Amino acid sequence: MALTLFKFFVSPPACFCQLILEEVTYEEVLLYRAEQLTERFLRINPKHQVPALLDGGDVIVESRDIARFLLDTYCRDRPELDHLYPVDPQGRARVDSALQASIPIHVHVEKAVMFSQVTPHAGMPTPAPTSATWWSCFAPPFVC
Repeated sequence: MALTLFKFFVSPPACFCQLILEEVTYEEVLLYRAEQLTERFLRINPKHQVPALLDGGDVIVESRDIARFLLDTYCRDRPELDHLYPVDPQGRARVDSALQASIPIHVHVEKAVMFSQVTPHAGMPTPAPTSATWWSCFAPPFVC
């Protein structure tokens, strides 16, 4: 198994992927140095986003897809992880539904990380706050 997870140290989705499997080589992509725009990284993920998982010659992007892939491919013989992504279809559907519902929250967290951790270090202007705040995702109908 030759897995490499390209991640940014403050990225919650990358940390989630990192928790699932220990036998992964981690490569830090420093967004505030624009390393996601290097020719090498763009060959791995043309969308220039982290996390990205390299499994041999295959690349999986998007944290939820990486997590599903790792759990399906490398963790099926670990019953203690079945609660993360159950084998039974009903349990798996509940997890998939929760993962889908978390996307708006993820978008706001991602923006907060970018604006607080990446933008200032990269010398880019930080946008002014708007009335739409990250916690508005928690109010029905969960549309941000």
